[in-house]
Amino acid sequence: MYRKKLYHIQNHLERNFPEIERRNTIMAKTKQEKIASIQEQIQQLKNQEKQLLQQQKEQERKDRTKRLCKHMGLFESLLPDTITLTDEHFKTFLEKTVLTDQSRRKYAELFNPS
Repeated sequence: MYRKKLYHIQNHLERNFPEIERRNTIMAKTKQEKIASIQEQIQQLKNQEKQLLQQQKEQERKDRTKRLCKHMGLFESLLPDTITLTDEHFKTFLEKTVLTDQSRRKYAELFNPS
């Protein structure tokens, strides 16, 4: 009786083992495929983040350029004689007029009221 049960168990295992092994292989492939898919998604998201950061930096540069052009256009319209100044003369002009204590106090008065 014991030998008969053992025979049936062995026979069952031999018949079903390839099926069990095949299932494990399929599950392993499926898990590997899932891992590969997730890694691909991670790479796509990293690329998307990189692209968005590039776009953001580009937009910030454009905004800064636009702001500088507007400010200098306004400045030149109010003081047209400054248009012909060299960079060094213009810097000296700003240092003597804008970067004074009086100018800083006036700026604080206008834009940082307490």
